[in-house]
Amino acid sequence: MTKLVEHFTGRPVHVDVLSEGRAPYFLDERSLFDTAQQKFGRVREIALMDGDMPLLLARTLIPSATAQGRNRRSLQLGNKPLGQLLFQKKSPVWKTRQMVLLNRSRPLWKAVKRVLPAAPASLWGRRTMYLFRGHPLLVTEIFLPALLQKTTPLTDLHQKFLF
Repeated sequence: MTKLVEHFTGRPVHVDVLSEGRAPYFLDERSLFDTAQQKFGRVREIALMDGDMPLLLARTLIPSATAQGRNRRSLQLGNKPLGQLLFQKKSPVWKTRQMVLLNRSRPLWKAVKRVLPAAPASLWGRRTMYLFRGHPLLVTEIFLPALLQKTTPLTDLHQKFLF
């Protein structure tokens, strides 16, 4: 997503890590894993920034089994974009992709308010369950107004966001 955003904004963007560590998964996130027993794991929340302007908010869930073995070191990203890892050789495999409408009633809204205190009443995003070397990795991306203002509904960017 970082490269795509840079292409359409015409400017370099950077990753601002908001939080990263072991945390509980939200109930709606748990339902996407093969086992509903997956209640905790590594959670990484970032904002994709154009200077001091947030463009995108992302929440990545990395189950313990996904972050073991040879994946462990790879998934220590720091301020590198996840896409740099997922798309390094070819398009990653994904199992599920959903469009999400985020509003004040959703748990992720707290993260939105941290980066965008004057957020609108609702925001669109997508949630994708990737398979990283055969293990699940859930990524939720919330498209913030500053990013959507840089494009028009008919651009490739909107198509790539959705699909």
